[in-house]
Amino acid sequence: MRAITILLIEDNPSDVRLIREILKDISHFKSNLISVVTLKEGCEQIQRNNFDIILLDLKPDNTERQTFQKVI
Repeated sequence: MRAITILLIEDNPSDVRLIREILKDISHFKSNLISVVTLKEGCEQIQRNNFDIILLDLKPDNTERQTFQKVI
């Protein structure tokens, strides 16, 4: 079974830890989580890698509308 590749764009370290723990507890799939703090870093990761899932904090360093528009 291949791992699901997940990009997490989140500026709160506590939330990053929580999501990592939740993913560890899910036994029916494997995941590879890449976590970045800023939207700029997230956009760079999207250009370099293929992700199955992107988890996005809507206010890492922009307004909600700007953030969503930059990612799509």
